[in-house]
Amino acid sequence: MIWYYRLKVPLFNWKEERWVKKQFYHDEKFKKLDLELLDSPNPYPIAKVFPYGETPLRVLYKMAQAIDLKPTDHFVDLGCGRGRAVFFLSHFFGCRATGIDLTPSFITRAKKLAKTHN
Repeated sequence: MIWYYRLKVPLFNWKEERWVKKQFYHDEKFKKLDLELLDSPNPYPIAKVFPYGETPLRVLYKMAQAIDLKPTDHFVDLGCGRGRAVFFLSHFFGCRATGIDLTPSFITRAKKLAKTHN
């Protein structure tokens, strides 16, 4: 069964990132920010030691549309990791977004990126 995940997870990640690039990388500001986020370490990848990973942006996009996320809303991500969801929703839906995580390096990096990219 492990072999299944060793094949499926990289394929899923590849397809997801391909979709993200096609849908959202036309926005140069987001593209630059996202590439910096992806370049930062993620010690919690899906299907390794921890059962959780980052929520795919495709899922976040559909959820935000389904709940009609507005600039007047406030999104809070508990266990935000690198903060990709926070930056994504804030950028494309204009909402206020807050990420909370216990890993100090994630928070430090996210604060730096937020300051750099407004």
